[in-house]
Amino acid sequence: MAAPEDGRPLQQSKKARRRLVLFSKAGASLLFLVILLHFINASDFLETVRRIDLRYLALSMVVSGFMIFISCLKWKLFLDLQQKPVPLRLLMRYYYIGYYFSNLLPSNVGGDVARAYYAGRHIKSHGHAAISVFMERGTGLLLLLLLAVLAPACLPGLFTHPGIIVPAFLAASLLVLLAVLLMMRRHGRDLGRWLHRILDGLIALPGGRGLRRSEGGMRAMVERFASSLAGLQEKFAALVRVLRNDQLALLQVTLITVLFYLLTFLNVYVSCLAFGEEPSLLAIAAVVPAAILVSMVPVSLGSLGLTEGAYVFYLGLIGINSAASLAMALLFRFKMLVNGLIGLVLSHRAVSPGAGEP
Repeated sequence: MAAPEDGRPLQQSKKARRRLVLFSKAGASLLFLVILLHFINASDFLETVRRIDLRYLALSMVVSGFMIFISCLKWKLFLDLQQKPVPLRLLMRYYYIGYYFSNLLPSNVGGDVARAYYAGRHIKSHGHAAISVFMERGTGLLLLLLLAVLAPACLPGLFTHPGIIVPAFLAASLLVLLAVLLMMRRHGRDLGRWLHRILDGLIALPGGRGLRRSEGGMRAMVERFASSLAGLQEKFAALVRVLRNDQLALLQVTLITVLFYLLTFLNVYVSCLAFGEEPSLLAIAAVVPAAILVSMVPVSLGSLGLTEGAYVFYLGLIGINSAASLAMALLFRFKMLVNGLIGLVLSHRAVSPGAGEP
């Protein structure tokens, strides 16, 4: 009977840490927004919004919907490769529900987790569903990293700007790290033992007395790190095995992923047109990968403020008015909220097992 009491302080500590992270991210979002609004002329922004071209706005909504369709097509491909087919219409529903979890629901459950849950419930295998979601996201991330390194070459002068150099360097470093992790897969199980030996050596040093006092926590952290890294290695290995054994699938995944980013660039281009800006599509392709990569840094609440600031900064490098850039970024935010509302409606049809499913 005492066990629950013993675990209560640990649970309270975890809740306190989660609240601290939540408040810190909310504070970061507020700070980003304050800084951003400080550099945007309010009257210019309002005038930009007033003269929005509804034709391009509608086209932007259509492009965004097609991007979701393409993502679900790739997701379905990875499920089919695992002999776990799911109708495309259901995957579309789950994808919108993922938007609901990511953008409207105040919980720790992310959109990808929700997608894996619903798909896993349908195919009666949450493991296969989780791998398919990881593969769909992972292939997109790999191409994004490559684009962050290579796309600025579309406008060679960009490589002299730190805002381009830093994301490109980090993207290249991540690609190298992923390659190393993949090559180290056979030694993944030994990693924990190696780290424990390193910790033993540090503790044995003359100045290691302080480490002894926190030895238990450090060893637990080593175990969690080694376990997470081994899981990551296994997922990447599964991805490589599937694609290596099916060349047609590899070609399909590559083409779908490339098409997704072409649509991403088109989405930005059309949204700029909606607010009276006419950038070069090539220039957009040169800077948008870096903007997306920066917006993925998990320092703000739902990337609020960070995403908008990234687009204002990077589109400014190719001459886009800051008021139009902010309006365009807020349009993207609005479309995510709309997708979340659609997901909210669809989630009520999927509350009970099998609800609305064939």
